[in-house]
Amino acid sequence: MINPNRWAPSLGIRLEKNAWEVIRECERSVVLTAGPGAGKTEVLAQRADFLLRTNSCRYPKRILAVSFKTDASRNLKQRIQMRCGVEHASKFDSVTFHGFAKRIIDRFRPVLVDEALCQDYKIGPEYIAGKQITFKQLLPFALKILRTSQIARNAIRKTYSHVFLDEFQDCTGDQYELIKLLLPLISRITCMAAKKPPHPLRASEIERFERNLANWLKLDAADAMYHRFQGILESQITTLQICGVITRQGAVNLLMRMGEARREKDAAADVDTPGGLRLV
Repeated sequence: MINPNRWAPSLGIRLEKNAWEVIRECERSVVLTAGPGAGKTEVLAQRADFLLRTNSCRYPKRILAVSFKTDASRNLKQRIQMRCGVEHASKFDSVTFHGFAKRIIDRFRPVLVDEALCQDYKIGPEYIAGKQITFKQLLPFALKILRTSQIARNAIRKTYSHVFLDEFQDCTGDQYELIKLLLPLISRITCMAAKKPPHPLRASEIERFERNLANWLKLDAADAMYHRFQGILESQITTLQICGVITRQGAVNLLMRMGEARREKDAAADVDTPGGLRLV
């Protein structure tokens, strides 16, 4: 074991200030957001190395890492073995959400009284009472166990001191419920969330909309081009929504903005009209 103040990242690894803070945090849960390819998985590997080699994850406690895909789970486990050795890595459990759910079911299967799963139950394409469950039932059954069994919750509390969650922004409803159930049990959770890149159409299409809006506002309602530009703007808003660049509410907001911009222009024209009156 080494003193936490003397810990250093693996050779060739350079860490930013925020990454350093995440890696060395021992008392609180933390969330780190970064773009794709920014090294979030490596930060998790370095954090595990720090916790294990400085004994901040004290024996017999373990670290639980939950990923979305099997490849990501396997990759993280391999990195831990490379960073801190097989002995320390043996205290690191890297699983998928569904893999973790199956572990809970396997260990606390008797809690599922209504389902009455047999010991050698299978996972298959359809549900067969007592004998087979579907892949989609793994998380709901695990959630049921954790909600109803104090013994199951205590077992997780006594087993893990830290939890790592990768790609937190992609959590489904059941996965998020699992995380919420873990929070009271394990107070130190490290979440990695990716900042999704902007939609490729967003910048160019929004800029084109702004240009067309400006041109439309220059026209008078009696101008033949007025209604043509109005149709172009409305078509652009529909296209942006269909392509997923904006939400339905975003489309409504742009339509409202068109109306407000037109009213402001007409109000300004009224002020400039002699006598303050303008026939429409």
